[in-house]
Amino acid sequence: MRFRHAGNLYGLELEDPTTADKELYQAMLDALIDGKWKGDRDDWKTVLTDNQWRNVAVEKGQCSGNRCSNFSNCCFFRSRNNMQKADCIVANHDLVLADLALGGGVILPPPEDCIYIFDEAHHLPLKGVSHFSHFIRLRATMTWLDRITAIFKGVTVELGNDAELVTQLDKARKAAEQTRAVLQQHLPMFQAFSDRAESANAKGDVTQFTFDQGVVPDELREVSNNIMGEFRELDDRLKLIAERLKDCMENDLGDIDRQTAENWYPVFGIMQARAEGGIQLWRSFAIEDHAGFAPHARWLTYRPQGNEDEITVSSSPVLAADALIEYLWQDCFAAVLTSATLTAMGSFDFLSMRAGLHEDTFYRQISSPFDFVNRASLHLPKAGFDPSRTQEHTQAIIDALPSLVDENQGNLVLFSSRRQMQDVLQGLPETLQFRILSQDDHAKQELIRLHKERVDKGETSIIFGLASLTEGIDLPGGYCTHVIIAKIPFSVPNDPVEATLGDWVKAQGRNPFMEISVPEASMRLIQASGRLLRTESDAGRITILDERLLKKHYGKGIIGSLPPYRQEILLAGSQPAASTTEALT
Repeated sequence: MRFRHAGNLYGLELEDPTTADKELYQAMLDALIDGKWKGDRDDWKTVLTDNQWRNVAVEKGQCSGNRCSNFSNCCFFRSRNNMQKADCIVANHDLVLADLALGGGVILPPPEDCIYIFDEAHHLPLKGVSHFSHFIRLRATMTWLDRITAIFKGVTVELGNDAELVTQLDKARKAAEQTRAVLQQHLPMFQAFSDRAESANAKGDVTQFTFDQGVVPDELREVSNNIMGEFRELDDRLKLIAERLKDCMENDLGDIDRQTAENWYPVFGIMQARAEGGIQLWRSFAIEDHAGFAPHARWLTYRPQGNEDEITVSSSPVLAADALIEYLWQDCFAAVLTSATLTAMGSFDFLSMRAGLHEDTFYRQISSPFDFVNRASLHLPKAGFDPSRTQEHTQAIIDALPSLVDENQGNLVLFSSRRQMQDVLQGLPETLQFRILSQDDHAKQELIRLHKERVDKGETSIIFGLASLTEGIDLPGGYCTHVIIAKIPFSVPNDPVEATLGDWVKAQGRNPFMEISVPEASMRLIQASGRLLRTESDAGRITILDERLLKKHYGKGIIGSLPPYRQEILLAGSQPAASTTEALT
């Protein structure tokens, strides 16, 4: 591991490390030398921030491979070499998808040589979407182009002995200047859509404009194609510079010493990666989607920055199906998908549609060992909790919570909205507030530690959390005897990807609410309620403060998709009234 000081990059990407960070990096180096750490971020003894990790890691384009003087000691290549000898490789979804996005077989073995087993596979479609999404910030990109133009001039002075490199640096500088000029020229066209943008956050200061079904006007597509051409020219120049630096590292040409070339190679790798990202984004805006296939979502986001707006141009597939078919399913030897929530509304159809599973896929639903009927009860209100009336719903939760909380036990309260979570917290009596641990105030692991500490002392503890706490946490026994869910976790209505997918489904004469929104909410609700029973000896109750489950036509289907909990009606005053399952269904 070699720490790369930000000064060497003329402030291009990295930040100067703090004294504490320098001590951290020295500890990392010592652990590597002593063989106590293998360089894996997840295996380090403390949580590393992105900024801390960025200073000691490289990404695609920055790594010079076997040309690097530290190649024999590289953690990545050591691990990859060992991996080639392994019969079983444990990797997370992100690593698998990152490898597939690079073409497959770059980091991990080629898909055709693999049998994949995806645990928690309900995440795969959404993660697949994010890995094939692209965005670019226009003003930040123009600032970056100004910066690298200055870097080209500085590098020319330092590497002026190599005539070929000097020529390419001059061409790259001109390409960067031209790219910036074209972005500046067309900035007003992107700004013009702000008049039709809608609020994108609770404060209302961030707005976004989503193109209907991802269709970009012809004029904007033409402009995007022109901008893509400029980024491609810049990328070509950066590739030639990188190749020249590789030659200097490998062949010791004499014009530039190996160490100098090695120091500069990652800098141009960063530039090239950013230019390639620009090409991908602008290509997406320049092309038309194929008729009959799910479109890409395309949208513009406006965020205040001084006296101007920072404009983010974004593109994303609305389904991971096509990408997973192309890069994974048609190439892999075999694949097994497993999770507690692969079905939605009692069917695998939603997963199949999102993930693009082959028509010959074999499905099986395995019964749970948990005694849901005798170990857990589900409490639902008939009235008084209507999420469509936001303020009244929030107040109803505030009024109900004091009597719902299990005393001297662990309680988990889950919200779909951060704003509602904060409003409920502020509206509760102070005596109850002191018992609450909010996800906004503590890191996840610290939150769980404090919660368990309280419960172990025989105290009442209440966790307030959002979507990230609906899975991946285990609070067995008394650590969680009551899961309270504020409302059915439907997707945010202004999410550009979901909105574009919904519009596309609707245009085909289908019902996006019943085909997408309800099944997705059903899966999320299963995950959230699943926080209660973590072992076969656990017991407790689940309360969902949403009257739509009993009043709306889709409510019966959502209830039916949940495990067969013993069901009870929550009466006024938040007191449950015993009821048979048949009475509710």
